[in-house]
Amino acid sequence: MPNLGDYIGYLMTEITNARAQADYEAVNIAERYARDPYLKHFPIPHFRMPNVSVDLPLIINNVEEPTGKYSNDQMLSYMQAKFRKVLPRHLDKLSTTKKRSLTLDGNIKKITDNIFEEYKQLDHTPIRITHLADKLVSSIRSELSQLTPLEQKDNKEKIEQVSQELKQQLYSEFSKYLHDQPRLNVTANTSDIKNAGPKDILAYVRITITEEAFEWTAVEEDNQKTRRLIPE
Repeated sequence: MPNLGDYIGYLMTEITNARAQADYEAVNIAERYARDPYLKHFPIPHFRMPNVSVDLPLIINNVEEPTGKYSNDQMLSYMQAKFRKVLPRHLDKLSTTKKRSLTLDGNIKKITDNIFEEYKQLDHTPIRITHLADKLVSSIRSELSQLTPLEQKDNKEKIEQVSQELKQQLYSEFSKYLHDQPRLNVTANTSDIKNAGPKDILAYVRITITEEAFEWTAVEEDNQKTRRLIPE
């Protein structure tokens, strides 16, 4: 028996496959039109599905609660330990002398420890990992800017580069400690729904899917052309 999110995902995948199959058939028809002396002047039939609405009768079996759930304090402690391992590798890219390295390590450790302690006081508030990572990186960038001569363009660019690299790594590392969310387990088999009883005891979900097509385009980045998917 699937979870509701998985079931809706399967339906969306099937609808996407239906659109893809229609596109493949449009290409086949285009080739046939091209070979015909009369049809080659006609527009190629091509159908889209801008909106698809589906009504889903369901039986809700139960709510699956996640296992191994940690408190905010425990998760923040894990994140803080990981952060302490990740940070030195990024600071080493900026530290030019042992004295400066020790200054950076001491000041930044104090500032970032205080940030984690602030979050630990909010035990019943969901942890927003992007907000936490942004705040840590912002405080580090500020400290680095004070201890590094910004009149040198290379230093300013290096700080920005290291900050962005650190932020992306923290997003990735912190996301591993997020709570799993409860899942809604459902039955969608036609035979089971028929045997469930009167229709008024069933759950009904109505979803409307709006098509948003993408197309390949060539863009220039750093004097090199790369292909990218963009909205049609």
